Amino acid sequence: ILCHTGVGPTGTYLKYNRPVYVDTVAVDFPEIKFIMAHIGNPWVDEAIQVTQKNPNVYVDISAWEPRYLVAPIHLIRALAKVKMRCGVEKILFGSDWPLFASRMSLKEWVGAIKGMRTPQLLQQLGLPDFTEEEKRMILGGNAAKVLGL
Repeated sequence: ILCHTGVGPTGTYLKYNRPVYVDTVAVDFPEIKFIMAHIGNPWVDEAIQVTQKNPNVYVDISAWEPRYLVAPIHLIRALAKVKMRCGVEKILFGSDWPLFASRMSLKEWVGAIKGMRTPQLLQQLGLPDFTEEEKRMILGGNAAKVLGL
């Protein structure tokens, strides 16, 4: 089940978009896999906690394209934290296409993930970089396993 977590459009209630609510159903239904869209942005740390404690919960990186264009470090830091605390197998690619197509094409978004590197400063602070295999996992391998493809 793909769950919208994070900021929503005008006219929606943010309180219902919190990752902590996914925790409740993930615990109650451990046989069901849940994917939290947007890594719960702006509640990234909350999403990581929920993902870490529930083996049936994953995150996707959809709707991060605009932030990536302005400051890639925010997504890289979030993904490095997910990798470090939950494992890279918990990260799925997403785009929210065509919502952000005017800012970044799907091809460019895939290319951004393929070229992603954790900055040296973040590595010095203990956050990991990503191998080519891990990037392939994020870009499709993980989703194939989660969805049983």
